[in-house]
Amino acid sequence: MHTVNNKSALLDIRVNGPVAIVKITGDVYQLITDINQSDNFIHVLTQVNQDNTLKALLLLNDKEVYSEKAYNSFMETVVDTELTECGFPVIREGKINFLFNQVINRLIRRIIDFKKLFIVGLRGEVVSPFFGSSLAADFKFGSDKFSFLMAHHKFGLHPGGALPYFLSKFLHHNKATEILLRQSPIYAPEALQLGLVNDIIEEHNFEETCLERTLAFCSGPACTLHVTKRLLNFTRKDLSDYIDFETQLLNL
Repeated sequence: MHTVNNKSALLDIRVNGPVAIVKITGDVYQLITDINQSDNFIHVLTQVNQDNTLKALLLLNDKEVYSEKAYNSFMETVVDTELTECGFPVIREGKINFLFNQVINRLIRRIIDFKKLFIVGLRGEVVSPFFGSSLAADFKFGSDKFSFLMAHHKFGLHPGGALPYFLSKFLHHNKATEILLRQSPIYAPEALQLGLVNDIIEEHNFEETCLERTLAFCSGPACTLHVTKRLLNFTRKDLSDYIDFETQLLNL
């Protein structure tokens, strides 16, 4: 019996066969910085992980959820748009900034430790922290209209979501550095070419196709999926060291 709770103001949650589908429909920054909302999100992940009838979680988003507009609106309440003379950001709301980064990192750890397949389907603009966190997933699909944006440059902030860590795993150091320092978008074709997403899917039937692909991945034995994931994630065992270093470096 499925035990996944589908009651949330910011999430649309449903189950299709062996797949739990979680769609972020509301303010993702409220989802992260509101303790009750973030705890509920973590609880949903825990429920899926513990449900023996489920083999995968498919995380989707409304097109505006990770957009540059939404990111700017949130960050303008946290950080001054004018940098100091030394080029450092002025953090007005340190508690919120701390919470945002800590919860993002907490979610990334949960994704890495997830026992089931964790698959993301990305639509619209995807700003830096969610670019990074999406790379923690086992499979990543992007719509033909999606793009990655390095929106943190505007505010003089670090590339969050463990983005430097994951890019250095996916790409050569030189290419990872180039991407981290660029300010132009990475559109869908380039993201696919770089291997940052597994496939590009047309926008008009995006969610349906993501689900079809996810169901296909679930056709094998659950034990095989679980053991394969544990073996693959062995190569990411240094993630905790990276997050600890980031926390110390940025005084988070």
